[in-house]
Amino acid sequence: MSKTSALIADWLTALGVVIVVAAAIAWLLPPSLWFKVNSVNVSNSVVGVPPVMVVDRVISRAFLADWTVTVMRKGQNGFYSDCAAHGQTDYTPESELPTDLTLDWWTWPDKCPLKEGEYYIRTLWDLRVLGGLTKEERVTSNIFQVTTKGVGP
Repeated sequence: MSKTSALIADWLTALGVVIVVAAAIAWLLPPSLWFKVNSVNVSNSVVGVPPVMVVDRVISRAFLADWTVTVMRKGQNGFYSDCAAHGQTDYTPESELPTDLTLDWWTWPDKCPLKEGEYYIRTLWDLRVLGGLTKEERVTSNIFQVTTKGVGP
């Protein structure tokens, strides 16, 4: 093997090691370096009125995410998926939630009309970070009630 070939082989080996080490470090980084959701609280509501939500989240770095919201409804033997919404959002540290945050906004452009019952919401974000690497953030809301009009919460 010529000196040039050996030098190129050594360089490619070193580059490969650097790429593997960088990928391993990136894989180990927690999603909270970009995005952390501390809580999702949903208020009781009445049929026909989207529930009001309060979300405590922190966006530390810009990223793109695919998200899925699943509304779980109480059945006879547990909860089942009643409605799901999917989308993609470009998040930045400047991104704010609306002051009048509701389930309709959370699932936009889809709407999840809720019948009388007991519910909770699961939200999953697949964060696209560092050149295509993905990180997951999941959160589950509190259980909330939807009642018919005229009936207390």
